[in-house]
Amino acid sequence: MELKKLNKIKLHTLTTLYGEPGSGKAEYIGNIIHTPSGIKLFGDLKVGDFVFDRFGKPTKVVGIFPQGELDAYEVELTDGRKGVYNDEHLWGILTSRNNISVKSLKQLMEEGISKVDAKGNTHSIHSIPTHSWVMYEEKPVDTDPYVLGAFLANGSLSSEYLTLCTSDEFIVSKVADILGYTYKKNSEKNYNWSFYSEEGKLVKTSSINFYGNLGKLSHEKFIPEEYLVNSKEVRLNLLKGLMDNDGTIGAKHRGGKVSYSTSSRELMKDFTRLVGSLGYCYGVSEDKRRDNVNYKIIPQVPNSEKKHLFTLPRKLDRALAVEHNELRKDFKRVGIKAVRPLGKKLPMMCIKVDNEEELYLSNNFIVTHNTTYINSLPGEVLVIDTDRGLASVTPEERFSVAECYTWADVEEAINLANDFDSIAIDHFTNVQELLYKDLMAKKNAKQMSLNLYGEASTILRAFIDTLVRLSYSGKNVYVICQQKSVNVEEVTDENVPAQIIPNLMESVSKYLTASSRILGHTERITKSKIVKGNKKVKDFYQVRLAGNPVYNLKVTRKPGLAIPDTIINPTWDELVGLTDGSTQAKNKKAEGEE
Repeated sequence: MELKKLNKIKLHTLTTLYGEPGSGKAEYIGNIIHTPSGIKLFGDLKVGDFVFDRFGKPTKVVGIFPQGELDAYEVELTDGRKGVYNDEHLWGILTSRNNISVKSLKQLMEEGISKVDAKGNTHSIHSIPTHSWVMYEEKPVDTDPYVLGAFLANGSLSSEYLTLCTSDEFIVSKVADILGYTYKKNSEKNYNWSFYSEEGKLVKTSSINFYGNLGKLSHEKFIPEEYLVNSKEVRLNLLKGLMDNDGTIGAKHRGGKVSYSTSSRELMKDFTRLVGSLGYCYGVSEDKRRDNVNYKIIPQVPNSEKKHLFTLPRKLDRALAVEHNELRKDFKRVGIKAVRPLGKKLPMMCIKVDNEEELYLSNNFIVTHNTTYINSLPGEVLVIDTDRGLASVTPEERFSVAECYTWADVEEAINLANDFDSIAIDHFTNVQELLYKDLMAKKNAKQMSLNLYGEASTILRAFIDTLVRLSYSGKNVYVICQQKSVNVEEVTDENVPAQIIPNLMESVSKYLTASSRILGHTERITKSKIVKGNKKVKDFYQVRLAGNPVYNLKVTRKPGLAIPDTIINPTWDELVGLTDGSTQAKNKKAEGEE
């Protein structure tokens, strides 16, 4: 036995943080992602590519992290957009006061996705925020976007000569002015208009570049990619050409509801992509009559912006009539309509993006996010990864990742820990599950028994002892856990929340709690402020350390040292500095700034 003086013993830094599951991870590689260069499959993204942030600005992909095959769920929004995700994928859910509460897909399913009112109507329980228009670079096109929109809507592109069918001479005159032609109505018995060159000759349809639409019938038309991936001005003028012709807007007393109709399935899909790229949600309905299908798209446009959809005076007047109608709905949210388990595992991936919010537009412009805490660990870092959740790690050479799919993998990984300066367990709740599977396989058991739970408890507490020894030897040891709520027996007031603790079996949770020098609960917080008339929303993490009996929290520190209740976006240095007071002054300053 070796005797040591107490003041010579290095205090350990075993730190455990626990919170809601997931970090915006686990997205199906087959989801469609809109990038500044056009459509890609999510799984085809590479480091260095660009996607869009929540405000429609290009943001660089700095990390790609395959997640393996995970349980897949299809999420459908009320505007028809769909995406496939794992059940731990996080969603920013809007509250009644437009604050954001972050919840996993699993939590949403547990709370319920929809409810039925007294009239039998179904309503979404959860809504997410919409996004801003995406910023594509302007590219030259051969045909004016308004002209293209007009002919996609009401042009006869299978005719030999350029023909537009409309009862509004305003549209014909506008198209003729843009093209530099004159025009004449073919007959007083119809609404077909022909166009003439300066020489007075009929203009042939083939003289205009319709980008593959020449000869197409109404149900075959589509919007060329060159126009969908272009500047906001090009896309808006294209939309005006479509809406002036086949778009509608209701009267003021009906709220000025707008819609667009087409018999082309491809044009319907392109139209929804167009309005989605301009920051609008939408609804789609089908009217099937015999062999014909008509699609009706309803863009959800704020009243103040409906004037941007039209140039035709009679429609523009209606849009202006509702411009200042503050009683109408402002479409800044979209509901989650349904979540459907697909009953299979699919290959998933997550990415890390280079922007302050760490948000990007997922499948069909759906907002999602990731986190970055592990990056603050110093030196050479070993990440024991049981969650395939490495969107939280910036790719650096100092990081080594042990992908653990079995308990044997975890044991092998921890044996390598002496070669590293820092060790991160992501996450301990999965470590426990891997051990359960291993014990059941060895005992040929279909479920855990009391004896197996006892054996698992002994093994996991020994594993925690190993982490403590590593910490005492000078290693920085960081443990991530999922959270769970338990009832506090002595509290009878129903308004007092249940106690939130690490999601582990009771004996292991208590042992980890007692063994950790720093223990805290993580929460995602959303704050907003008005900057130059624009609302800026910022997400950050808050670690709650003390002062709240709902959480089992502690910091083992020098006697008499005060510990702040919370820390915003903590780093490793900030957390371990709490134990000797080296970060106390800094934290007080940061709290004042917040």
